[in-house]
Amino acid sequence: MKTIKLVTLGAAAIAVIASAIWFSAPSSEAAIPDVQAAKQSVTNYIDAIEKHDVNELIKWVKDSRFNSLEEQKTAYATMFSNDPFEKAVITTVKKVDDNNLIVSLKLIRKGNGKSQTLDLPLIKDNGSWKLYITGVETKE
Repeated sequence: MKTIKLVTLGAAAIAVIASAIWFSAPSSEAAIPDVQAAKQSVTNYIDAIEKHDVNELIKWVKDSRFNSLEEQKTAYATMFSNDPFEKAVITTVKKVDDNNLIVSLKLIRKGNGKSQTLDLPLIKDNGSWKLYITGVETKE
C-alpha cells in the first residue's frame, strides 16, 4: 500500500513538472484569472519538487491519503528518489466552478517512454489553488 502511495505521489509530482513548459503556450483558457492563478500554484509545486523542498511542496497540495503531516512529509521525501516519470506535460486546464479546476497531465515513464494521461483536480483552499490528491494510481 505504501508503494502505491509513493508511486501515486511521484506521478503527481512529475506530472506537474512539465507544466512549466506548457505555461508559455497560448491557450483560450489563459484569459481566465483562476486558471492563471492555478497555473502559478502548479509552477510553485514544480519548483518545490525540483528543489526537493518538502515543506514548500506541501503548501501547494492538499493530500487526503495521509493521516498526519509527518506521514505526508516522509512519503514526499521518499517520492523524490522513487519517481517513475521523467517528464510531464499539462495538456489542459478546465474550470469546473469558482473553486474547482481539472488539470490533465501527460506523463512519460522513465526507461520505456510510455505515456499515460492523468486528470487531477485543483481546488481553491483559503484563496490559493492546490492540487487535490486522493489516491490516484499510476501503475504501469
